[in-house]
Amino acid sequence: MERRDPAPACAVAVALVTAMPEDRVPPHESEEFRRALELLGTHDRMRREPWPEGHEIIMRMRAEGRDPIPRALRHGDDRIRFLVTRYLQVMGPTEYLDELVGMLEDPVDDVRMWAVWALEFYDETPPVEPLIRTLDDPHPRIRDSAAWTLGWFADPRALEPLLERARVVEGDAVQPVRDALSALTATALDDVLAALRDADLGVRRIVADALDNAATGVMVMPSVEDELIRTDQNGGEHLRPAVPALIDALDDPDPEVRASVLMALSSLADERALPVLKRLAEHADPQVRLSAAAALDACDDPQGIELYLEALRDPRPDVRADAAGGLHDNVADDGRVLPALVAALDDDAVEVRLEAAWSLAVAEDPRAEEGLRGALNDPDEEVRTAAEDGLQRLGERRADDNDNGREGT
Repeated sequence: MERRDPAPACAVAVALVTAMPEDRVPPHESEEFRRALELLGTHDRMRREPWPEGHEIIMRMRAEGRDPIPRALRHGDDRIRFLVTRYLQVMGPTEYLDELVGMLEDPVDDVRMWAVWALEFYDETPPVEPLIRTLDDPHPRIRDSAAWTLGWFADPRALEPLLERARVVEGDAVQPVRDALSALTATALDDVLAALRDADLGVRRIVADALDNAATGVMVMPSVEDELIRTDQNGGEHLRPAVPALIDALDDPDPEVRASVLMALSSLADERALPVLKRLAEHADPQVRLSAAAALDACDDPQGIELYLEALRDPRPDVRADAAGGLHDNVADDGRVLPALVAALDDDAVEVRLEAAWSLAVAEDPRAEEGLRGALNDPDEEVRTAAEDGLQRLGERRADDNDNGREGT
């Protein structure tokens, strides 16, 4: 795994490490290492030079057999332990597995946090068991970070502890567990699918959402400083063997589970699901019919467009809005779609008008120009913005067509 850009300095960058006590560190290390720590502590996003300069000092000391890191990680000054742990996460070497595992017990929350993130880079010897224990850390964000890091490793040993965590998490704490379970579909798919039958509703919801997430083909994992890291999941192809279990899960009594499973099947676009999708197309709940429409449309079944067009006439504005948004890829496929979306620009509900405007904007179809010009007078600013975007796209496309025409003559 490649190192990311250095993270910005945290709140402790106030007169950081003015001295490293001589009674704790041999004199030949003190001055150089103090300078390195000062450089690390004054780093900010606009001036990245201190990180490489401080790194160079530390690497030179290590090369000379005067490695300061193990001693610094045991230092009595919280600020020094914090800075060195952060350094190891951002750009330091990866020979400190035992030391970082020990830092998971540090009394300072920020030290434990950076230790968790630093452990991401130990792919060859992933510290799964220590991170599993960290799922019980008293600090909620450290628990979340441990879950995400376990997701990076995708080690099957983490599955049961993560499922146990799924039984108790709520709110923002759901996402890290879901993302880790999504990653585990690549290494423990059968066991993840078995959890779709768990008696605990919370577990089934998180697992179904994880499968939906994995089926999209790309995982988005937050890292330190809320940076987003993308990791390829083979286009969701590893979930092909899961299709029969996903179809079975459509009989789950919970609508949230069914909705997530439907979205996963929609992303996979597997024809084996067509019979049950057609059955769900007749469901009494319009949102279920819409989810079935998305999945049928992904399978290039014309019934998907029929369901979308029907939903545009539903009395519920949220259903009409979802249908207008779902039709954005179908303007060129069916002559009824563009007029229906243009008509939706006059809907009483602003969310319907907005979705219709954006669907027409991304379609870049010249036939939508008149409707988009009319939407420039919409009372809602977001609808007007969508209309402006659509007209700009049409203008750029027209200019490109003219240029291509001149080149061909």
